[in-house]
Amino acid sequence: MLAPGHWSGKNWTGKDESFLTYFCTGLYVGSGLRSGDGRGFGDGGVERPGSVVCEPCVRMPAREDGQALVEFALVAPLFLLLVAGIMQFGVALNYWHDLQRIANQGARWAGVNAYPGCPQTGPETPCEPSLQAYLETEPVSKGLKPDVEVCFEEMSGGASGAAIGDPVTVRVTSTVELVPLVGIGHLDLSGVATMRVEQPPTRYSGGLC
Repeated sequence: MLAPGHWSGKNWTGKDESFLTYFCTGLYVGSGLRSGDGRGFGDGGVERPGSVVCEPCVRMPAREDGQALVEFALVAPLFLLLVAGIMQFGVALNYWHDLQRIANQGARWAGVNAYPGCPQTGPETPCEPSLQAYLETEPVSKGLKPDVEVCFEEMSGGASGAAIGDPVTVRVTSTVELVPLVGIGHLDLSGVATMRVEQPPTRYSGGLC
């Protein structure tokens, strides 16, 4: 393997010679230039027209200072945007799971006509706080402020309202701000659950969906 900064080859006489790196101008040896004067490939002072004239030079490595910084400046905004998008997707997904959990719990409590703080036994009147208000205090995720709606898909009980077997639906909705510090937008999330009424709904109120 050749040492850096050297060139090896055969001159026009066929002899192996090693030279310092030359900058070949592409000019041809003409009158007044001899191959033995240090600028050609020959020796013995014989003029060789057609030989490429090579001038000695110092090969300097290309400067790459700041290249990595420029590349990072170009890529960093896209990378940060991707990271922020993944984080926001995770937050929104967590909020949606929380909303769905609340809807499932609310539909179950509506189906059995009872929820914490409001047992089945007692006066057949809606409890305080109402089922809707109680469910709105159930979020686990910080920053989630849901709105709860309890309604019946049908009321086969006539004037008395929903009867056993009628489907009751709990719908929980909330708005989630995307990157609240910069206010770039929001998402409207909702969780919905429907179950059959197992006990006459006397401890909470709800209309037709």
